Amino acid sequence: MKLILLPFLMLLTVAATAQTLPTDAGVSAPIVSPNSFTAEDTLRAIHNLFRSRRIGGGIMGPPAIAADLIATQVDIDAQRKRDNFFKPSYGFTLTVYTILTGPFIAVGMHKLIYFSNARETKVMNEFKRSHKLPRKVKKELKPRFFNQPKNK
Repeated sequence: MKLILLPFLMLLTVAATAQTLPTDAGVSAPIVSPNSFTAEDTLRAIHNLFRSRRIGGGIMGPPAIAADLIATQVDIDAQRKRDNFFKPSYGFTLTVYTILTGPFIAVGMHKLIYFSNARETKVMNEFKRSHKLPRKVKKELKPRFFNQPKNK
């Protein structure tokens, strides 16, 4: 019994020592607070946000549509080769695959439409004029979109 418990106790001690902080880490990284961002930083962050969301929409939307059409065609070709009683039409099969890929298509198209270049320009011009952001953009604007200096 002691031989079985010994490896587990060793793992617990290794995990506990891995979580202790080193004592010689006296230099702390400077923290950039959101209040110290300038308007130019915010405009750059807005651009980074919109670009990131457009890339995500491009990755999700059109490939899902292509996968939908390709899967439908492959399925129809495979069913024509078999001698089945039930031979669904192209429209029925397309509907089934669209239901499966529909969420990906919807999210991708929403991102491409909502985070378009025209809307980005509109939001940036509004921010330059009034220094206020729409609520949804403000909510989505995370610190990673601000180009903070990397600490070495």
